[in-house]
Amino acid sequence: MEMSGSIYVKLFEPAASAKKKTTVAALATAGQQPPVDLAYVKRKLQSQREKSVSQLESLGRMFLENFSECTGISAHYAATDRDAAGIIGDAVGAGARLFANNSGTVQEIEESLGAVGVKISYNYLEDRNIAENRLGHPWLFPENCCDPAEDWFSVSKKFPLPGGSSTKRCYDATALIGVNSAAAADGTMFLLQHTSNIEKLLRSRRIVFLVAMEKIVSDQKQARFQTAWAGNFGLQNILLNLQKDTVDKRDSRQPLFPLKKTELKHGDSGPEITVIVLDNGRTSLLKTPYQQVLHCISCRSCMRECPTYKFFGKEKGRYPQLYLFNFLLGKIGDIDLCSFCNNCSYECPVGIDIAKMNSLVKARAHGAFYRAKTRLLGNAELLGAVTRATAPFAGTVFANPVFKLMTEKSVGIHRKRQLPVYDKEPIRRYPRLEKPSRKILYYAGCWAGFFEHSVYNSTLQVFNRLGIELEVVRSRCCGLPLIASGEVEAAKKKAALLVEEFSRLDAQADIITTCPSCSLALKKDYIDLGVKGAEQIGGRVVDIFQYLLDLPEIKNGKVTFRECGARLAYHLPCHQRVQDLGGVAIDALRLIPGLEVHDVNRGCCGISGAWGQKKQFYDYSMVTGGEVFAGIDPSQYSAVATECGTCSLQMAHGTGMDVVHPITVIADHLQEYKS
Repeated sequence: MEMSGSIYVKLFEPAASAKKKTTVAALATAGQQPPVDLAYVKRKLQSQREKSVSQLESLGRMFLENFSECTGISAHYAATDRDAAGIIGDAVGAGARLFANNSGTVQEIEESLGAVGVKISYNYLEDRNIAENRLGHPWLFPENCCDPAEDWFSVSKKFPLPGGSSTKRCYDATALIGVNSAAAADGTMFLLQHTSNIEKLLRSRRIVFLVAMEKIVSDQKQARFQTAWAGNFGLQNILLNLQKDTVDKRDSRQPLFPLKKTELKHGDSGPEITVIVLDNGRTSLLKTPYQQVLHCISCRSCMRECPTYKFFGKEKGRYPQLYLFNFLLGKIGDIDLCSFCNNCSYECPVGIDIAKMNSLVKARAHGAFYRAKTRLLGNAELLGAVTRATAPFAGTVFANPVFKLMTEKSVGIHRKRQLPVYDKEPIRRYPRLEKPSRKILYYAGCWAGFFEHSVYNSTLQVFNRLGIELEVVRSRCCGLPLIASGEVEAAKKKAALLVEEFSRLDAQADIITTCPSCSLALKKDYIDLGVKGAEQIGGRVVDIFQYLLDLPEIKNGKVTFRECGARLAYHLPCHQRVQDLGGVAIDALRLIPGLEVHDVNRGCCGISGAWGQKKQFYDYSMVTGGEVFAGIDPSQYSAVATECGTCSLQMAHGTGMDVVHPITVIADHLQEYKS
């Protein structure tokens, strides 16, 4: 039983059984856990975070009041990172060295600590087993590895304050510990460790607990739930966030954390304790469109599939939520390393739409000239119109090295990129069906409408053969390239025009697209932009392959396909993945007898629309895509298949192989169907 009046630090860590110890070997072999209603868990977490953030200031005051009567604990509110650094500097003195856990909150004040002469060393990598045997990419984890489970994390130890550790020996060091969750009702702080690093820090002679305001919740029950699930959702991510160089470049004989211990004297109440509640701009975010960034539970799920986090660097923030937060704090000048893949928003268990907020802030980081270039790069209709008007010569001109150099200097497209040009293949026309079985709308978008007519023609061919009337919506860009670059107002105008176009057509018909980015824009981004009528349109959008798979005539085997002896390597576009449509194109392709389809499953190819075409991001794009390219042996496959137009450019550029849209393969092998 806990003593009345005591304040506790509670340490969460993986359950103690040998099967669940958090080493790389155990993680890599972990099997399927008992089923958990993750939808319920996420709803509960989201609701709890929304409520806690809405009470941010009052919970902070309540938490600090718990320490007012505690002898041996000094508690402070820090309005800024500089204030927090000043408090710590006064306590430990200039030239001091702090040992810290791998906390984003600690990293937040590191620069200011340096300004007052205090240095930080992180002891997270003391466990060389984890550091040296990590799995470098999420696709290397076995199936069901570390699926969230109720019993993965539990409280293993409790430390009363100010008594601290029960041991009579302590490290002669000062620890700086970022707190995972804290209870406003009684001051209890919850910490999450995967190795033994925090337990060592808690045995220090002097301890500073750094509590970000948004980590304070109402009571222990909420704090316990939040910390446990931060551990659950973040279990894989710890292996992807390790800075291996820190271990490799250090003399293995010299441990990072000092081993010298001192005896506590008789009557000594334990370590010197300082508690700091850090605001640092958080309260100023409460009435902005970016309040949601404070809902974070620090699980780092946003990092797992992010293609660019590896380029952020410590000074920018090691994962997407922290990258955005540092921009909002004014610590970094732009947020352009976000490629708008949307994986961070998709992975977040509490529903933080990082991609949406990144889009809102991108434009404000740049001047008029940069933004003009961005709007030009995002104007696929203009590119289509120009190359259509110059169709006989456009391909030759765009491939000319001098033209490429000029384009790089003026517009910012890397000289190694090949811009798409208007497709000279004529668009086919089919006679109107006399008795169609149903009617749907086809939004071709700019890619199929301008640059790859084979996709457009194949879509018409497939549905014509199936006896389904296809009404084509005018080919205009959906505006997603503009959204991705932060040109929200320009995108809004495009979206409004397209929604108006849809409203003039059949109001009940399903809408299909052949581009994942178009589909994402219609389903989600138009609603986020607040475009009138967008929700009604978005609710009717169906993935083309899901639509085909759901057709009764395909389900019951009445539709047949010609035999095919090819082998395809399939690449899943990010914008397809984040719509929960990861397997539908493969399932549709596998309707074709004899066709072998290999899911490359290596994450983002690195292009992200116009992002990877820009000269400043070309190298990042190719490093990211290199992992995907390495997973495809050209001698083993006939071609690469992918739904996304710019992904197809990147895959061709990186592999040297032919790239096809899955619908063209289906059209080539679909036999005539008669109901």
